[in-house]
Amino acid sequence: MRIIGGQYSGRRLASLGGVRTRPTAERVREALFNMWQERVVGARFWDAYAGTGAMGLEAVSRGAQLAVFTEVDRAALTTLHQNVERLGLTAQVEVWPVSAEEFVTRCLTQGRRFDLIFADPPWRAGVSTMVSQHIGAVLESRGWLVLESRQDTPTLVLGGLSVAWSRRYGDTRLTGYQRILSDRAEV
Repeated sequence: MRIIGGQYSGRRLASLGGVRTRPTAERVREALFNMWQERVVGARFWDAYAGTGAMGLEAVSRGAQLAVFTEVDRAALTTLHQNVERLGLTAQVEVWPVSAEEFVTRCLTQGRRFDLIFADPPWRAGVSTMVSQHIGAVLESRGWLVLESRQDTPTLVLGGLSVAWSRRYGDTRLTGYQRILSDRAEV
C-alpha cells in the first residue's frame, strides 16, 4: 500500500495482515481523490473507521489542512500511528481511539465540523443507526461525505444528507452525499 498523489506520492504505508481490515484499493482512492481534486486543499478531513489511515494520509499528502482518524481496533491503531510517524505528519493529524458513534457525539457537543468525510465501516457491521442519523450534522454546508460499501449493499439514508452520486469499482461502491441544500455544490 502506498500514497498515490501529492507531496508524499509513492511513499509506502504499513498495512495489517489478515482480514482485520480491508484497505481501500489504490484505484478506488485514486478515483475518489481525482473527483475531489482542489476540494482537498485546505480541507478538514475525517477518516472514520480509519484502519491504517491510508485515506486520511492521502488527503494530507494532497493538501488537506488536517486529517482526523477514528479507529477502535488496537492493531489498526498501532499501524496507523506507524504510518503517521513514517510520513512525519504528527502536527497535521489527530488520532482518536474511539468509535465513530463516540466521535460524532463529541463533534455535536463541541460544534466541530468537517469539509470532507470518508467512512468505510466494516462491511458486515455497516454504519450504526446513531451515525446514520447524526453524521450529516458534522459535515460543513458545502462538504462531502463518501461512504464505501459492498456493491450489493442498499444505499443508506443518512440524516440531513442526500445522495449526489454512486460509482462502482469491482465489488466496491462509493456513494457521495451532500448536505441537503436548495443550492447544491458541484462534485
